[in-house]
Formats: sequence, C-alpha cells, structure tokens
Amino acid sequence: MNRRFLTDEQVAEELRESMRILGISCMPTGPELLMIDRSYLHSRLQRTGTYREWSRRLGVPLKSSTTTKGNDCEIFIAKKLISMGHVVENMTARFPYDLLVDSDVKIDVKCANKYKDKYSFDAWTFNLAKARPTCDIYILVAYNEDQTINRELVIPSKFLHQKTVSLGGKSTYDVYHEAYDYVNQYSTFYKKVTQL
Repeated sequence: MNRRFLTDEQVAEELRESMRILGISCMPTGPELLMIDRSYLHSRLQRTGTYREWSRRLGVPLKSSTTTKGNDCEIFIAKKLISMGHVVENMTARFPYDLLVDSDVKIDVKCANKYKDKYSFDAWTFNLAKARPTCDIYILVAYNEDQTINRELVIPSKFLHQKTVSLGGKSTYDVYHEAYDYVNQYSTFYKKVTQL
C-alpha cells in the first residue's frame, strides 16, 4: 500500500487498525497516531479533512478535549454567521484561521471557560498563539461554568497584536460584544476591492 496516496477506504481501514492497536473505541488523536508511527495517517487527515469528519464517517466518538470544544465553538459561530446571511466555509487544521466568510473574510474563533483568578474574580483567557494575526477578525466566546455563553467578542485583528487575551467580569473589550457588523464591513470592503 502506498501510504502517500491512501484512498478513503484505506484511511478508514488504517484508522480502525490504529484504534485496535491503541485499545480504544473512539477516534484516535494526532499524538496517539504519532505514538504508533502513523504520521502519514495524521498528515492525511490534516490535509483532506478533519478528525471530526473522520469520526463522523466511522461512527465513532471523538475524545472529549479542548479541540472538540473549539470545533463545537467554530460550528456554533459558523451557524450564527450563516443565519445572518453570510456564506461560511470551515477550514481544515492546516489553515491559520478557522472560518472563511463570504469567500474573503478570515475569522479565527477562540473559546475559553470561566475560572477564578488568584483574587477569586471571574476570568477567561484566550490563547491567540501568535502576536502577528493571520486573520481579519477574532471571535472570542467566553463560557460560564454551566457552558452558557457569557459573551461573544467580535474583534478586528488589527486591535489584537498579542498572544493572549484575558478578560475579567468587566473588560475594555466589552465594546466588541456581538459586534458582528465588523464581519459585514470587512465583507463589503473586500467586495469593493475586487471590483477595482
């Protein structure tokens, strides 16, 4: 079998074999595939789809993780943007942003659970991972302990040249709460640029 050019059937077979080797009944994670020398399979999944998609195809659950939470958050935001009339494409893991809106606007979705800071105040911390943004807009979703949404911040990346964003109960970033009009403005801007 040529591992560089696996068919979908071969990918499914390799995933089932990996689950057997690992002794698990859920979708293996990237680190687990690497641990059993299946880097080619991990690469194939990243190039042509997502772990979530292959989990669905095989009918096996994903492991509960921050990645699963992040994917759920991306789906929630994508549905919200679609309900607002936008065309949304979910990007694979190899892209530096999560959603492509109206064929132009790059959005990176981040979520964070509430915790108590060292002074026992409510806090959320979002890992942006890079000081130089690769998206147009960040959408930060802050969750309460009961997993209800505390706030959704829609922030143009030009205002976030940092690796993390920390929020308290009240924040200077609250002016961006549900500021989805930025998505409309960016989309309109790109459309105008392409007409020049």
